[in-house]
Amino acid sequence: MFIARHPNGKYYIYYEKLDGKRSCKSTGSTIKKEATKFLLRFQKQLEEKATQKFIPIGLKEFSFNFLRYSEPFYTDKTMEVYKTSFKFLLRYFGNIQLCDLSSLRIEEYLHTRLKQSSVFAARHDLSCLSCALNKAVRDGYLLTNPCRGIKRFKLPERLPFFYSKEDFTKLLNAIDEEEIKDITVFAVNTGLRQAELVTMEWRQVDFNEKIITLDNRTHLTKGKKIRSLPLNDAAFNLMLKRFMAKPDKHDFVFTYRGEKIDQKYLSRYYKKFILAAGLNPKLNFHSLRHTFASCLVQKGVSIYTVSKLLGHADISTTQIYSHLRREDLRHATDQIDM
Repeated sequence: MFIARHPNGKYYIYYEKLDGKRSCKSTGSTIKKEATKFLLRFQKQLEEKATQKFIPIGLKEFSFNFLRYSEPFYTDKTMEVYKTSFKFLLRYFGNIQLCDLSSLRIEEYLHTRLKQSSVFAARHDLSCLSCALNKAVRDGYLLTNPCRGIKRFKLPERLPFFYSKEDFTKLLNAIDEEEIKDITVFAVNTGLRQAELVTMEWRQVDFNEKIITLDNRTHLTKGKKIRSLPLNDAAFNLMLKRFMAKPDKHDFVFTYRGEKIDQKYLSRYYKKFILAAGLNPKLNFHSLRHTFASCLVQKGVSIYTVSKLLGHADISTTQIYSHLRREDLRHATDQIDM
């Protein structure tokens, strides 16, 4: 192991990795004295790593094992996010040994991802990798998680898109299929996520109490917590109508042409109704959930209550709707008497 000045002016450490392959690492300094100090620290880290025991594994094999293990615990949508993250990680790092994934290397990757894609992609990748490497530590592939301490990129605040009353009327008029119209009306009156709607079964509906219970049996809720949601008159009457007309072969509340609704198909298919109604093309099915929340906030319902109804794990997620409390702000400023 030795240091030498690189053509770029900085000193680099040249050394052999644990697998015997030669490698180099920048000290980040152009001053030999500082580079030598970095070398001593780095050498100590390598010696500690060599004396500690962990199971060697490549990123490709680990990602395959992790995805196979995770499938029963996560929704299809979450699994797609994990698969996408691993695809880009493998493209960038290749089949790197897991023990060679340092915090510095991961930060460099995240900055590349930020420049080439978006802040959302970089945040998703950090979240997925951190969760996966926690399991790597538990399984003995790593001693510590190198993602620990890496700060997530701050998301720019974005206003949610939602349907106005006029927009929603236009949307319903444009939907020419009763099954799609039913799930639309129910969604805007309950604020449920799309996956929660398409997997809902009749056993979850309590007609006596007028509530539905999301119990994680047919679909894992995003927060993985059981929650109950009261049904207003519009949602309850729609449930009664569908229950009276339901075919015996199906346990699902919402179906399309007699079959379970495919979530991806619904998202794509729904866009045609939005365009047919002449609405903002940035609106989508998820905007029905935003509409539910926005209506409640504008009617004076507390952010805390809206957060509970939406099933948010953290009330800060619900704060995106707080700008709609204009009357609260107006009332506050009206108190000034100078």
